[in-house]
Amino acid sequence: MPWKTASLVVALVVFLAGQATATSKKQPSAYKIRLTNGPLRSKGRVELYPAQSSSLSTTGWTAWCDADFTAEDAQLVCQLMGYLTGRKFYSPNVTYPPADLPSRVVTHVDCTKLEDNGEVDIDLSAEARSGRQLRDLDQFGEYDPVLRGGMPRRTTLQKRVGQANATDCRVTVTYACRAPGNLAGVECFNKPRMGKSPPMIPFPPSPPPPPPSKAGFIRFYGKAQGLSALAGRIEPNLCLEAPGNSCPYGRAELLVADPGDPSKRVWAPLCGFNPNTSKAYTDGVSTHVCHMAANYPAIKARSRSVRASSAPYGYALPSGESPNGGPWFNPALIRAWAHLPEPTVGSLYTPARLMQDSAGFVVSDKPCPNGLFAVASSAPGTVETISLSEVLRKPPSDEALSLWRSADAVCFDVDCTITVNDGLDLLAEFMGCKEEVEELTNKAMDGVMPLNTSLEERLNLINCSPSDLRAFLKAHPPASRLAPGVRELIRTLQKRGVDIYLISGGFREILIPIATYLGIPKNRIYANRMNWQWDDETGEPTKLVGFDVSQPTAHNQGKPQAIARIRESNPYTTVVMVGDGITDLEAVQASGGADLFIGYGGVVARPAVAEQAEWYTCDYSSLVSALSCYKVAVIGSGAWACAATRMIAQNTVGQGETASEFADEVRIWARSQHEAINETGENPVHFPGISLGPNVRAVASVEEAVADADLLVFCVPHQYVQRVCKQLLGKVKPGAKAISLTKGMRVTREGPQLISQMVRRSLGIDCCVLMGANIAEDVGAEQVSEAVIGYSDLESGEVFAKLFERPYFRVSLLPDPMGAELCGTLKNIVALGAGMVDGLGLGPNSKAAIIRQGLKEMRGFAQALFPSAVRDDTFLESCGVGDLVATCIGGRNRRVAEEWTRATLSGSPRSWSDLEADLLKGQRLQVGEQGVSTSNEVQEVLAARNWEQRFPLFTTINRIVNGHLPPSSVLDYKEGSRAPLVEEEEPLVLPRRNAGVVHWLQPLAAVAAATGFGNWDLSEVLRKPPSDEALSLWRSADAVCFDVDCTITVNDGLDLLAEFMGCKEEVEELTNKAMDGVMPLNTSLEERLNLINCSPSDLRAFLKAHPPASRLAPGVRELIRTLQKRGVDIYLISGGFREILIPIASYLGIPMSRVFANRMNWQWDDETGEPTKLVGFDVSQLTAHNQGKPQAIARIRESNPYTTVVMVGDGITDLEAVQVSGGADLFIGYGGVVARPAVAEQAEWYTCDYSSLVSALSCYKVAVIGSGAWACAATRMIAQNTVGQGETASEFADEVRIWARSQHEAINETGENPVHFPGISLGPNVRAVASVEEAVADADLLVFCMPHQYVQRVCKQLLGKVKPGAKAISLTKGMRVTREGPQLISQMVRRSLGIDCCVLMGANIAEDVGAEQVSEAVIGYSDLESGEVFAKLFERPYFRVSLLPDPMGAELCGTLKNIVALGAGMVDGLDLGPNSKAAIIRQGLKEMRGFAKALFPSAVRDDTFLESCGVGDLVATCIGGRNRRVAEEWTRAALSGSPRSWSDLETDLLKGQKLQGVSTSNEVQEVLAARNWEQRFPLFTTINRIVNGHLPPSSVLDYKEGSRAPLVEEEEPLVLPRRNGGVAHWLQPLAAVAAATGFGNWE
Repeated sequence: MPWKTASLVVALVVFLAGQATATSKKQPSAYKIRLTNGPLRSKGRVELYPAQSSSLSTTGWTAWCDADFTAEDAQLVCQLMGYLTGRKFYSPNVTYPPADLPSRVVTHVDCTKLEDNGEVDIDLSAEARSGRQLRDLDQFGEYDPVLRGGMPRRTTLQKRVGQANATDCRVTVTYACRAPGNLAGVECFNKPRMGKSPPMIPFPPSPPPPPPSKAGFIRFYGKAQGLSALAGRIEPNLCLEAPGNSCPYGRAELLVADPGDPSKRVWAPLCGFNPNTSKAYTDGVSTHVCHMAANYPAIKARSRSVRASSAPYGYALPSGESPNGGPWFNPALIRAWAHLPEPTVGSLYTPARLMQDSAGFVVSDKPCPNGLFAVASSAPGTVETISLSEVLRKPPSDEALSLWRSADAVCFDVDCTITVNDGLDLLAEFMGCKEEVEELTNKAMDGVMPLNTSLEERLNLINCSPSDLRAFLKAHPPASRLAPGVRELIRTLQKRGVDIYLISGGFREILIPIATYLGIPKNRIYANRMNWQWDDETGEPTKLVGFDVSQPTAHNQGKPQAIARIRESNPYTTVVMVGDGITDLEAVQASGGADLFIGYGGVVARPAVAEQAEWYTCDYSSLVSALSCYKVAVIGSGAWACAATRMIAQNTVGQGETASEFADEVRIWARSQHEAINETGENPVHFPGISLGPNVRAVASVEEAVADADLLVFCVPHQYVQRVCKQLLGKVKPGAKAISLTKGMRVTREGPQLISQMVRRSLGIDCCVLMGANIAEDVGAEQVSEAVIGYSDLESGEVFAKLFERPYFRVSLLPDPMGAELCGTLKNIVALGAGMVDGLGLGPNSKAAIIRQGLKEMRGFAQALFPSAVRDDTFLESCGVGDLVATCIGGRNRRVAEEWTRATLSGSPRSWSDLEADLLKGQRLQVGEQGVSTSNEVQEVLAARNWEQRFPLFTTINRIVNGHLPPSSVLDYKEGSRAPLVEEEEPLVLPRRNAGVVHWLQPLAAVAAATGFGNWDLSEVLRKPPSDEALSLWRSADAVCFDVDCTITVNDGLDLLAEFMGCKEEVEELTNKAMDGVMPLNTSLEERLNLINCSPSDLRAFLKAHPPASRLAPGVRELIRTLQKRGVDIYLISGGFREILIPIASYLGIPMSRVFANRMNWQWDDETGEPTKLVGFDVSQLTAHNQGKPQAIARIRESNPYTTVVMVGDGITDLEAVQVSGGADLFIGYGGVVARPAVAEQAEWYTCDYSSLVSALSCYKVAVIGSGAWACAATRMIAQNTVGQGETASEFADEVRIWARSQHEAINETGENPVHFPGISLGPNVRAVASVEEAVADADLLVFCMPHQYVQRVCKQLLGKVKPGAKAISLTKGMRVTREGPQLISQMVRRSLGIDCCVLMGANIAEDVGAEQVSEAVIGYSDLESGEVFAKLFERPYFRVSLLPDPMGAELCGTLKNIVALGAGMVDGLDLGPNSKAAIIRQGLKEMRGFAKALFPSAVRDDTFLESCGVGDLVATCIGGRNRRVAEEWTRAALSGSPRSWSDLETDLLKGQKLQGVSTSNEVQEVLAARNWEQRFPLFTTINRIVNGHLPPSSVLDYKEGSRAPLVEEEEPLVLPRRNGGVAHWLQPLAAVAAATGFGNWE
């Protein structure tokens, strides 16, 4: 079978109508093929899936154009699909483009090395299979044979239709199909013979009979710029002066009926328009011609009339004549043209398919009266094209680079070199003659027309006046015209002392403003001068009369002459010319001219110039970079310094245009190891076994290291930086740049000083910082790591990014150097805490708690020190959470702290310095005993600013480090930061209020008692919980009577009035005597009133000054409202006065008839009837005497049939209410305002918090729905709380029901779940049931804790069976995808059952919680009351719960972290280190936040991701969760060659538990695919592809490439090559696979 066998060379093509074609590289790429939209699997549209287009970034299924699709192509496609043969196929669904046609299509496919007969035997033996380059599963899940350089025989083909692979093929991708825009379709057969392809189905609605050819009805006949794919031969009369292919115009031809035979169609050139036709009209027609011919809109089009050459057919003539000399040809009268919309930039256009013979034109064999119609256009700027300048780019030779760096003077052309346009062309456009002048300019620049002729003709066309010129210069200021980067280049050259000249064929009058703007003196401008006619009277120019032909720049060879003159006047050794045109190139072609010519194609790319130039670029930044050859010195020789040196050494011998940006030699200061490094190439002490590089030279002197160095890399222990800076004072090269890799800080009298600040201030040079998850050994092993460069100066940051970036070391730039450096400093303190947790033998939950709090304090400390400089996002970068996680998993500070803790607990403590020397092989520990340690330095800052309680973890760790607290205190950091500094041989107990002590803390009660640990107030000490009888009376109360002063209010009303009247102390003393029972109440009242002696106006002023709301005790209003809602009657019984109490009663909604209090007696004015003077009080009131309150209650009971009455108060007179017959049934003492020991001693119930009374009113029944490990751990905590001790003990019913369908009998018999939670008792008050309906019967609180796949099914079962008003909380992590979109578990419960649902999420590995290791969680709530109830249900001494008003964010964190944990498990399965795992965790946290905020942009809070449910849960799961564990085993199995399925591993490892990560990944991927977010969340996408077998596990760290990768199956790991870099050795590269897939964009 004939087939295209010639390999394609990369085409330099820019389509004139915006059609840019990208041809793949010389390396073959793999493309998958499929048939779609057909009636059968064997018929359909041909679509390809390119692995990666070379420049158009095309991915996804791409249609093949029909215009160039041949019968041979159809046969090849079918054979690739597994059929014997095939033919072209047409149908509307297949052939015509859909509305959502992708913006890229395939135009050509060339396959090399295919046999003519299409038959090649393929060896299917095991040996051959192992060497296959590529294979893919078809849609039936079976393998297709691999095509390597040939076609399989018929006998080897499997009879199936599906996706197939085309290897060794090169694919050409463009923006749109040529008109008429049809797509290719095929019909495949397994029969040896078949008929010809059926005729093309016309485009609906069906027009008259189609032409025999299916070609478009408009075409270009001419080699127009960028129209090579549409062109035939050159029309000789279009551009007589233009040689070769430089003519910008193409002749337009129409497909019309042949005048001699109307049944046939012929191509007829379109005649030109009447000369009077407006330019706007002809340009509009030109635009439509380009639009229809190329299917893409042109943003600039122009036309011209040309003489006609002979043609064998007639011409399309205008029909009729238009009055007033209007257009002859009227597109509006032609049906195919009439419906064309106006072209718009960036939108794909599909034209009508066939030409209609209708009014508007005629066909004749007579010549056109106005010549032929020709058009030229340019593509939209927004269209992605192959840039000619990029293709022509030519790097410099070493000689050219040397000349450039040693240049004394640089001469620039101006038009299209300094500026983005030609000045004369721009002036022409301003004057309205743009096209004609541009054409003359191009002829001169391409060498077709003499320069002086071009100048003369252009000036004649422009013919501007002086005022025109002034207006032009004002309209186009210099800054608006400069080419990108040219100003920076010229500034750089000027700083180096290089003289700058402008040598231009333009005119000084236009150039002088540009030269002034760039700081170039006028005497350095060599350009033409305009000649003017001058007014004799005014002395002003009036008319342009030509130009000064005596100037050298007015002629060809003028620029080398100008340079020769420059050299005569200046002793320059090296002169360089930079320009875009042939006249600039002449500068090096003549004697005495420039020594080097650099071609610039950033504005206009000229192939003739690029071909002859020794150096051709399109980007001035490359010239700036090439000026530098930075010498690098590394100051330090520890492990991290050696790892950094190795990366730098690898980069300084790289290849590319900026290869020589760095000097080859890298110097490293290694005081004691310099000889060993120079002899062996490695540091045998700190970095043994790893070569630093052949271009590394070690020196013993730091002064020698930095001598003449441009880039200084500081990597010494922070304790020594200041000393080193003093040594280097005056010895650093001016203008040098520094970067600090050192992590630490120094405290001075002026305050804390960071290392970069120290370097900057000491040496007077800029200093960036490099911080990230960079454990030296892992970086040395080339395991993937990440870092950020924090910069103040972007240029410096970019230089250092180039210095450090490696395929395995990913660097990003961050404009927050202080935040980045503080992250790197402070994480070492947190790592100590993580090491202590490990030394205590605790699990991931506890370590995650330390990491979470540490990250929170790192952010807080940094923002407190530098509030305006430090950014929030910094802490989610590699320098923040990434570095913190890596260091807390594998850093040296963690390691030493672990050993220190173990030694301390063993009874044989060791010092920090001893462990440092023993474990770190000469490296320095960043935290230690000496005063220079980071922890001590930070603590100095905290103590000086009184921040110790603000940063409790930092404070506690420092106290432990310095021996003031035992290591076991680390998890009680809040208490530890307040603890007295005592030395203990045994661990010190850190007791909590209302809670016991975790058993592993080894409590010492004697120490706690001796230290008086905590701030214990009297009311706390006197607190007395209720008996069961008291609780029962409280819950059944019919009426509750409240004392008012110091019970309802926070003060005594009479005392407050006394204060108002100025006699506070005396009255307060009398009040206390009455309350303590020392003085009779009536006596106390009388004496107090006498002292106060207020008037009515005084009383009114007092009540106004103290409104009720300002006086109420905390929580009393909520308590009274709760009681009122329960139908309980509220009374106020007070020894105070009604006049003061009435406003309070009204505020609380208590009728005045229910207020029992004293009344004041007043003297009244006989005339006004108003009170005037206080004369005592009414002693007949019951409350005026002792025993008055029980009497008042007796009266209340007489009038109301109350069964139970409760009295609440703070004093002895209130306690009397239960001590007299007929009084209250229960007294509750309240000490929240004033604690009275005499009252507390006799009260049956004493409290200081009204919320406890509110809680005690409820008795919630709890049901747990689920019986897995986490459900059992949660049940155990709940059971402990429901039988615990304290005031709120009976807020929950004792029995906790758990739904355990298969394990209920075992749980009820043994008290534990033998399958999911063996060996741990759930609690004696737990009852398991087999039915979920029975579990929830009459339950008030439902705890959902089951695999998320089953929640919807359970909710359906419970419909109508849940108690009204019940509350729910979800501990389940996952989501469900429905037609309406993603649905969270809490949303599912809420919508299905109609009840409120909170979520509990956090770092909660079930086994650790069961072992009572300290863990954290948040309860995300929408209703605060529900959140508080569940917080009481779950809070334990070892399980810390906080409330978060972001349920969606919390739940999404708990859901998405399971996906990230799969990635972390894959990293472990690949045997990679903490750096790589930290990279996954950091990116995972970033995508978790992005996904949550994308789904719920207004509901999700940023801070949620720094809580336990975010970073805490993520870290714990990625260290010890079941998803991580299974993913690790899955990866190991895949790499071993014996892969295992996820379900198999789930069954084997999880003992009946469900694996959440895989199903969650698939559900999330549905959302990503539906919303086209796959590239936005590359880690999620890559993990999903790995999980489903489309990518190997090794691609997890190449998630950006992995998310774009073609979905292929590999027996061995697929190599994911990176741009401009090799592959890390641990990835076990398969070069064959990489070559076959063409994976990645290789430049």
